[in-house]
Amino acid sequence: MGTRSGSRSVGRLCAAFLASLLLFRVEAQQTEAEGAGTALLLTKSWEVADPTAEFGVLGRQTCLLTDAAGEKPVIVCSRLTGKGGEFALPDHVVIEALDGETGELRWSMPLQPPKRAQGSLPIADIGDRNGDGHPDAGVVLGNVVIALSGRTGEQLGSLVLDNIDEGKIRAAAFSAPTGKGEDVFLALSIKNLQGMLEPGHYTSMNEEVKVVDVTRGVVVSTIVGGKPFARFGESLLMEPTGKVYGKPAVLVGAPVFVHDGHTVGALLAYGLENGALLKQVTGTAGDGSGFGSSLAWLPDLNGDSLPEIAIGCPSASTASGGQGKVLICDGKSLATLSIIEAERAEEVLGCTVQSTQPFGCTITRDLLCVGVMSSSLTKLPGAVRVYALPGCEKIGEFVETVGGIDFPESLQLWCGESGLSIFAGGCNLMVIPDSRTPARIVGLRAELRPRATGK
Repeated sequence: MGTRSGSRSVGRLCAAFLASLLLFRVEAQQTEAEGAGTALLLTKSWEVADPTAEFGVLGRQTCLLTDAAGEKPVIVCSRLTGKGGEFALPDHVVIEALDGETGELRWSMPLQPPKRAQGSLPIADIGDRNGDGHPDAGVVLGNVVIALSGRTGEQLGSLVLDNIDEGKIRAAAFSAPTGKGEDVFLALSIKNLQGMLEPGHYTSMNEEVKVVDVTRGVVVSTIVGGKPFARFGESLLMEPTGKVYGKPAVLVGAPVFVHDGHTVGALLAYGLENGALLKQVTGTAGDGSGFGSSLAWLPDLNGDSLPEIAIGCPSASTASGGQGKVLICDGKSLATLSIIEAERAEEVLGCTVQSTQPFGCTITRDLLCVGVMSSSLTKLPGAVRVYALPGCEKIGEFVETVGGIDFPESLQLWCGESGLSIFAGGCNLMVIPDSRTPARIVGLRAELRPRATGK
């Protein structure tokens, strides 16, 4: 699972903030992809928002769990609210679990707000840590890692990460354990700014990734970026099995990496426990910056029994006049297999990517879900597009009708016997006068249908 985070402004608290939770079923906006074959009909089935918060963070980071029987999806998300202003501290931090089928609140757990600004809280499935048969959630709050029961939200334990400045954490990623009792690893990317000349401008930046064995409570490796201002660690992705690169690894995106005088971006794979460089690939000069901004594992597409990887390049120029590409790459060699590009002028594609391999699902195709980012500044609506693998054929699209929020900031896909669901989170983080569009999480249902002839 890959993540992105940063320190942005957060919103004002409503005293009855849980009571302000809106849940309603809305009429679907339905869009079918053109061409022959099949299409996904995407329907918004529920939405959760907080209309009373002037500025807030909801759904910027999410994780997907299941119920005890493993049959229904549960979305765990963070809600941060506070007084407006960029880099403001949240007054209240709450972790919530939502029923994936209805959006109803399953449990809510308030946490102590961090002492430093934190625009989002990385959350991930950390396996069953308390033996109740239900997957649990790990949350990074400042420099503290907290384990919460996925069934009740009860705090199971916490780990303080000494010598890590909580205000300098850029992104985080957990390794999802594949068996009971396995160690859980956490990768944290950290930015150390030095010599501030004026607000937002510094003479140097030391960027590094620390890998922590959360089970044992120790830092096992520290990886130094080496290239200043490369945004080393903008995205992180774990490969804990060792099957792809010969040993367990963490993949690090550096979208402003400079090579031969050109800003091309880079993706680097390092040994999880020793920090040794295992693989490196850079973008191309013609694509500009952005290569490696988002990452997601894909199913095996070329028959080598290893997963492939999707690499988001949201700053790449395209023939449509829009920005953004997603490269489908061989997981081991990182060679490009195919490319998805922005379709329309002014849109930005590839800030968020997520995939699923739907075993036992009524939809039998491997799918890739790509976010087309909206903007709090332009108030353009965002979109979620679904592509069938391996050919990257677009088979469905949902366009959010509400502007004024960063959407989608997070994507999760669930595929079970009941079909496919997509969960997209958007947040209102920017300090914009007269901007009162609430952050929201939406649940989309997907139905596979034959395409109409002539469309």
